[in-house]
Amino acid sequence: MLALLDRLDPRTIVLADKAYDGNAVRKLADNFLAMVKLASMRLWLRAYESTA
Repeated sequence: MLALLDRLDPRTIVLADKAYDGNAVRKLADNFLAMVKLASMRLWLRAYESTA
């Protein structure tokens, strides 16, 4: 790998792509949002039940 980079002109711009699984990131975000919704619902129900 270094041999390839050594042959490049010093002013050459090298772009690199970090590979990640987009579906896994979306699933993690969906799970997090579901947890936030459940937690907020529990807080709302607790507050609502205490006023009844």
